[in-house]
Amino acid sequence: MLIPRRFLLLLPIGIWLTGIVPGCKGRNLENVGDAGTPFVFVLSPSHDADRANLDRMGAFVEKHAGLHMEIRVAESQADAVASASAYGADAWLLPLFDYLFCHQEDGVRAGLRVLRDNGATSYKGVIVVRSDGSIEKVEQLKDKSIAFVDRYSTSGFVYPAKLLRAAGVNPKPVFEGTHQAVLEQLRAGKVDAAATFDKAVAGDDTLRVIARTDPIPNEPVFFRKGLDAAKRDQFINAMIAFAKTPEGKQVLHDIADIDGFEKVDDVAYKSVHDDVRGADRQVQDLVPKGWWIHHQNRAPLSEYAP
Repeated sequence: MLIPRRFLLLLPIGIWLTGIVPGCKGRNLENVGDAGTPFVFVLSPSHDADRANLDRMGAFVEKHAGLHMEIRVAESQADAVASASAYGADAWLLPLFDYLFCHQEDGVRAGLRVLRDNGATSYKGVIVVRSDGSIEKVEQLKDKSIAFVDRYSTSGFVYPAKLLRAAGVNPKPVFEGTHQAVLEQLRAGKVDAAATFDKAVAGDDTLRVIARTDPIPNEPVFFRKGLDAAKRDQFINAMIAFAKTPEGKQVLHDIADIDGFEKVDDVAYKSVHDDVRGADRQVQDLVPKGWWIHHQNRAPLSEYAP
């Protein structure tokens, strides 16, 4: 089964790279959007966006927002998160937990929420078993094996883990790395259950959904602290307009299965913090190297530093 790209967004950061950060040195933040200092929009590397599509989007936004644009695909999740700390960009479309981390660490602000599946603002995680088995409810997973994606996956671990904890069930976890892999392990009978997102198993009669998580908000487009409000609004309005054009619909679908955008603020994601705590996690746990970055941001400079 092919898994839509939008559910592969929560990938490990891995090694701390700095491909975006050096390019931000000397940016004149007061003149962002001018020819000499473009408005920089960063996408997650897992979008794997075609350059031609990015150019089409950039050209539309330039024309309708009056902003000189530069759209980048980050070389790694580390680069994307680092660019928020270093003021290396002005707007981002990154995974949900990356936004929460950048909001906590760097004061970024949500401005748009991605819409998918005919305007849906959220989706759900599910716990599934084989239809030919005897398990019909979560409580039966006690001491059973369950395949999760990884410790950073929203629907593939964090939300299902909260659900299991609330049910008082402590199964044996197996981490497989992708949504496709957890379902393959389940179908092969190597685990008793699997955690994934609802669309991954839609219409599959060989699998039985025994639990659904709370709704998981779609990721936001967010903006750096201190960005001029007028330029922020110009960009927001241009992106909404682009999503309504035939060309925009095709480009955004190709980039991340996006149907459109709606205006939001950070309040729309407040409940996610509660859900993270309900799974016995903090935001730093959900971004690879999150605790290291967190401590580095707060480390005092040495008196011997140049």
